[in-house]
Amino acid sequence: MLKRVSAILWRKCNKATFDSLNDLSAGQYDIRLTKRDYENFFLGVAMEDVTELGGYTLKVVLEPFTGPSPVERTSIKVRFMGESSGRKDWNIPSQRKGTAYPLWRPGRGASKVFKNDANEFMLLIRDANGKFHARWIHHADFSALPQDIQNILNQSEVGWENLN
Repeated sequence: MLKRVSAILWRKCNKATFDSLNDLSAGQYDIRLTKRDYENFFLGVAMEDVTELGGYTLKVVLEPFTGPSPVERTSIKVRFMGESSGRKDWNIPSQRKGTAYPLWRPGRGASKVFKNDANEFMLLIRDANGKFHARWIHHADFSALPQDIQNILNQSEVGWENLN
């Protein structure tokens, strides 16, 4: 059943994201989302583990994927470092080959060979009912997306857009 998309959050697969997902990074174990106003994308998701720096963790429940090789309803953590932190950025922790959301893992999501000019994206999608979904857009499938979605994803390497 098709769901109406109300907002989309994306991260283009750069070298750091590729290395994290393929266990090639010695230090980065997360998908970096940078400094943005993501609070509104995750509206309604309860804050957990609030820190003295104003940081917190969101446990984002992802709806099941019912396509080939289905994925059951699961959750991922999204972390805000805090307004008083030095970095003030957002990330999705524990995104390695064996711990990443299944649709983002190498071979299913991330490619096993990094191509700098590929249009590959990790997506978090909020539907019109406020439920979250996660997907990976492969380079070969990018041109099949509606032109307005291609334009949004090509705005920047990472961001989010309200589609209402």
